[in-house]
Amino acid sequence: MDFPSNPGVGETVIVFGLRGQYIILAAVSIVLFIIIAAILGNTGIPVLLVILILVLSVTGVLGGIIKINKRFGRHGVMKVMVRKRLPRYIKNTVEIYQLVKRK
Repeated sequence: MDFPSNPGVGETVIVFGLRGQYIILAAVSIVLFIIIAAILGNTGIPVLLVILILVLSVTGVLGGIIKINKRFGRHGVMKVMVRKRLPRYIKNTVEIYQLVKRK
């Protein structure tokens, strides 16, 4: 009998359909919503209103994370952020004769 050792090494971690940085993003958002729930609960807002606010916001945020995961894939958020930071064109303010001119 030959059993494969560590068959999942090198594979992408998938948790509830989320891959890569989306797992961390979802975990951080859930922790933040728990902190928000504690703050709202201590301020005297009715519990049913707090639950309603949190359920709507958690479904919206996690739905958005799942949508981004399906749309962009494993490294999509990084690619989108890099694309936003790249300039559309390079503006050249130096004239050609200044580049060719000998000193």
